[in-house]
Amino acid sequence: MPGDLITFHGDAGTGEFVVNAATGDPAQDWYLEQFPGGGIMIVAEGWGHVFLHNLQEHDHLDFVSRKP
Repeated sequence: MPGDLITFHGDAGTGEFVVNAATGDPAQDWYLEQFPGGGIMIVAEGWGHVFLHNLQEHDHLDFVSRKP
């Protein structure tokens, strides 16, 4: 969920948005068009913005806690 705390390759970060259906936001819908099935945009220290579309392949992404 947006704002959730995560780690990505051990670096702290947050979830920015999740897209798995058309939202009406052209920027987010672009990701759905490019990556059928959708995914999650995260922001992590040292990485910046990263869109992950196949979460099963990202064992270096860890959920820490819900948005504070």
